[in-house]
Amino acid sequence: MGVFIDENAIKKEFCLAGVKSGKVRDDEMTASSINNQSYAAHEGRLDGGRYWYPHLFNFQTPGEWLQVDLRTPTTVTGVVTQGGGDFPRQLRWYQSSGKCARFDLNTDSTNHVQNLFPNPIRAKYFTLIAVTFHVGIDLRLDYLTC
Repeated sequence: MGVFIDENAIKKEFCLAGVKSGKVRDDEMTASSINNQSYAAHEGRLDGGRYWYPHLFNFQTPGEWLQVDLRTPTTVTGVVTQGGGDFPRQLRWYQSSGKCARFDLNTDSTNHVQNLFPNPIRAKYFTLIAVTFHVGIDLRLDYLTC
């Protein structure tokens, strides 16, 4: 009996920028705010046990952001996101030129949602901004490099 292998999942795993694996260090992940140290920016790693959670619940507003420093200019083709307890519905990503793209995101706290950028982007910093959300903003992510 054969074993089914999802080629897309394998490719995605090898194409991650290093947020999930820890290649991106904790101090290379920053955020507009955090609820407390248990939900700091570096907790926003794809498939991590925790997630990034800004401010206290009652004070969350659109515009909260999570930034990753990839240390050197890196070509990124998209982003993979995962919710936490609650989840953002839509994020905005800004290019250095000031143009932005909007992505529809997670509707649960476990599944991955992959969004490809309209064109690959080469940059050192990548920032996602919450535009709309359900109850609160809970986010885990990694970037795609192929």
